[in-house]
Amino acid sequence: MNMFAIFCRIFQFVFNLGARVLPWRKATLVEGPGSIGKIPGLLGQGGVKKPLVVTDKGLVNAGIAGRVTDVLDGVGIPYILFSDVEPNPSVNTVNAIQKRYLAEGCDGIIALGGGSAMDAAKGAAARIVRPGKNVNQLGGLLKVLKRIPFFIAIPTTAGTGSETTIAALITDTEAHHKYAIMDLSLIPRYAILDPELTLGLPPAISAATGMDALTHAVEAYLCWTYYTKESSRFALEAVKIIFDNLEKVYTDGKNITARQAMLLASYKAGFAFTRAGVGNIHAIAHTLGGLYNTPHGLANAIILPKVLEDYGKAAHKKLAILAETAGLVSRGDGKTKAEKACIFINAIYAMNERMGIPRSFDCIKDEDIPQMCKWAGKESNPIYPVPVIYNKARFRRIIESLQKTSYRITETCIGCTACVKTCPVFAISGERGKVHSINEARCVGCGVCGRVCPKGAVIDGKGKSCAPVKRQQWPKPVVNEALCSACAICVKDCTPGALRISLPRSRGDIQVHAELFVPQNCVGCGICEKHCPLGAIAMGAVSEPVTDAAK
Repeated sequence: MNMFAIFCRIFQFVFNLGARVLPWRKATLVEGPGSIGKIPGLLGQGGVKKPLVVTDKGLVNAGIAGRVTDVLDGVGIPYILFSDVEPNPSVNTVNAIQKRYLAEGCDGIIALGGGSAMDAAKGAAARIVRPGKNVNQLGGLLKVLKRIPFFIAIPTTAGTGSETTIAALITDTEAHHKYAIMDLSLIPRYAILDPELTLGLPPAISAATGMDALTHAVEAYLCWTYYTKESSRFALEAVKIIFDNLEKVYTDGKNITARQAMLLASYKAGFAFTRAGVGNIHAIAHTLGGLYNTPHGLANAIILPKVLEDYGKAAHKKLAILAETAGLVSRGDGKTKAEKACIFINAIYAMNERMGIPRSFDCIKDEDIPQMCKWAGKESNPIYPVPVIYNKARFRRIIESLQKTSYRITETCIGCTACVKTCPVFAISGERGKVHSINEARCVGCGVCGRVCPKGAVIDGKGKSCAPVKRQQWPKPVVNEALCSACAICVKDCTPGALRISLPRSRGDIQVHAELFVPQNCVGCGICEKHCPLGAIAMGAVSEPVTDAAK
């Protein structure tokens, strides 16, 4: 461990001691279909006579904001509606909400929406009680330290957990940077979880926000030091609920029971990470939101399994417990912690794929990566209690792995059909003698087409021509026999038919495993490595020429 990592661990240890004496609390939970009807009573308890309702135009147009204001109209409570919150709320929006609150003489806040509306309202609440400080000055930990106005949070998505967190994420649109205001005073007084408000969510939003909640729960559980018994319990419960219900709401948005469950999971995950902290996944996701306006839940969903893989054995023990909690494996089944961790990570990849969430981003620019590494490192270190402390080089490695690797064929193509014949996913089409084309929807970015093209007509996502590679230098799968369970997923996915399950060495032998049986058929695409649920396959280089004799 280097000196900087030692400093971070010492900081986290000392901070943990201080955090134990802070006045932590949870937002009081009000839940169930029709629970927004309890808003007038809650306002009465808080002595609020004129609330500011903070939401976005999408919810106004969908009639969801109207359902809340109708409750207020029904009992004659006057209110002011602010509906100009944008995705990834900006400093300007926070300032506009603060000015509107003060100008209209409001005395309480109702935040209705996803994380954006709640974050904007929290940021404004912080500025209301700290008018002498701008958002930049309030960014960071414990910079508010003053009780905010009476605050009710009503989530319309099940993911951010902002209804119970200490954080508000605000974007400086000029600097393209996100500020995280983190203070215990920002925890709402009440959180109303009404599943009827989430019934109209599109599948894509249900998926991204649900994976956001999963990321909160997983990062909170992997926390090195800040966790408590309650935060760990809430994190485990959230993971179980999400694995049981997320795909239900994705496929059937009207399933109100699953919708209620997902709201509760989001709340539990929100509390868990509020107390235990998040980590490198969030640090990277926030850079994408600031630079490219990438939706936060989608960013987390894509980054989550990549970083978990990168943590390696530092996270295996806890990931194995998460795999058991999610019902993916069982205790005492003979699998190692590493195997269970791989199963959990691959289950996330698979769930993302079923819900249409990609594995990479097509927005990340090479020239932005140094700034992303700087921002991510500044946010994460020394405060985030992560399993592995990342330096700039490690952040760069992860961010580069998240860039979309797409290929296309230029006009220099001579139509030799070599790429058509070797593409393992049949993503290339074209007649002999004519320029071929790549179906980007099918392309998995394996690079086989570039390796076989004799004219260098294939270029990658950065516009660089792919030079042909001699067949003996193509990568080949190396199977870890100790990890392989002979499930045959790789064999089924290998279109060229290069893999098989090994034959028993003797009568009664059950120690079979996947093996590269026809090496000359292998095109080095790496699909077997990507789809192996146990991480038992790694792509390695071949040093000797492969001939027909090898068969």
